[in-house]
Amino acid sequence: MLSTGRPPSPASCLSGSQRSESFIQSPLSSGRNECSLRKRMILAPRRMDSSDSSESSSIVSISSECSSEFASSFVMSDEIPKSETMVFGHKGADHLNRAPYFHGLLPVEDAVLLLEDDGDFLVIADPRTDEKDRIVSAVLKLFYQHNGKIWHEEFVFRPYGVTLDQEEVFPTIVELIRAHRAKKRRLRTGALLISPVGRQPWEVKRSELRIGRFLAGDKLSKLNVGWLSRRTRQTQPVAVVSASCGWGTVLTKTFWETTMKRIRVQKLMSHPNIMAIYGVAFNRAPILVVSEYIDSESLESFFKNSPNTLSVAMKLALCFDIALAMNYVHVSGFLHGSLDLSNVHIFESYPLAKIVDLGVMVGRGNRLEDEAEDRLMAPEVVETGVVSEKSDIWSIGMLFNAIFKEGDPYGKTSKRKIHRRLAEQRNYEPDFPYGIPSEMMKINRECWEYKSKNRPNAANLAFRLSKYMEIERFRKNDELYSFYRKYYEVGDKPTVHLPR
Repeated sequence: MLSTGRPPSPASCLSGSQRSESFIQSPLSSGRNECSLRKRMILAPRRMDSSDSSESSSIVSISSECSSEFASSFVMSDEIPKSETMVFGHKGADHLNRAPYFHGLLPVEDAVLLLEDDGDFLVIADPRTDEKDRIVSAVLKLFYQHNGKIWHEEFVFRPYGVTLDQEEVFPTIVELIRAHRAKKRRLRTGALLISPVGRQPWEVKRSELRIGRFLAGDKLSKLNVGWLSRRTRQTQPVAVVSASCGWGTVLTKTFWETTMKRIRVQKLMSHPNIMAIYGVAFNRAPILVVSEYIDSESLESFFKNSPNTLSVAMKLALCFDIALAMNYVHVSGFLHGSLDLSNVHIFESYPLAKIVDLGVMVGRGNRLEDEAEDRLMAPEVVETGVVSEKSDIWSIGMLFNAIFKEGDPYGKTSKRKIHRRLAEQRNYEPDFPYGIPSEMMKINRECWEYKSKNRPNAANLAFRLSKYMEIERFRKNDELYSFYRKYYEVGDKPTVHLPR
């Protein structure tokens, strides 16, 4: 994983240009792709008029016990609650939970990107941690744009209400915002709250989600099957991962930031060989990540449970699908960084392979954390920790070898020995399994070139694999074949995504 650190605390005032530089770093190097992807990352903020608001008209006083309850409100429970509960400990929070402009634990980096015009505003819960980095509480903040700059204010709770300016006190946050909008009251900066920014399509409502049986879990997360019903009223099976679970643990800020970094990118990916992310439920604990439900098993599990069942043609098809997915990732301006058998799933029909975990999924030139456990990383990553498109190609070659070997390319060799040999022997490579085609051996050796600049790219790999396999969908798709043929012959890097 990448060492993400903690998200930068926004200054009380950021200009539009400063905001872009501070909160989003484009992973693309080409202007055309950078512009396109940046627009997709920012998304179009959704605004509501008075008829769209679901704010309650009733007034509920905040109890004097708000502070103590608020401090413990984010301790994660073993159960995924079936009913709609509050993210905070006081009754007034029930109104805020239903307010469309409340985005829960939406990271600051994402929140500021949704504010485009003067008067836009939203409310988030900025997490606070204990000495062990566990999220145990949150500070409610109002973010808004005024005079082309982003500002934020913290809500201050008192035994008899909530305030922003320490002078006017309101029973609830919803009543405070309603009063400022209705009477056009200005904040201390002179700003008016005009347009509430609603939840984005990828911010899933709990009411849209039904949780099913438990599938798997560990100390940091657990997986359930579920059903998602959006505005189309069509229900689809989904996988629901709670970003915290029981066993005496709570969500840590580092884990949450790392999870959100992956989600922020993976929700942009749309490819048949990559698992889709549908959205996240932020408004209360536990935080839920909703993704495509994949009823299959990883290649690692498959080879353990069903060894020697795949033909050479099927293994070539798996390699081809992986090359297609990784070319899409690279053309989109991102990297994977941790390819292995555990994050590729196998299917009985097209697509034969799907990458279910996009690893670090970051821009070029980023650094892996020291505790990265990947055994298939390139020599330069072992030495410097810096990942690149070419280091991904090394891992792809290792993954190809693992598919034909039906297991770890290095066998039982320890990671320490692997890294030492990579550092000492420039031509060090794992053994080739029996029955691997000669062309695959050639492809693997090219992927394992010590000088990264001499390694091929994913599009080149996909084209060459297509020549040695029988895949009906490839032979029928003239557009796709023409794309690879042009790329292979001319050698120019395409600026468009793969046609599907």
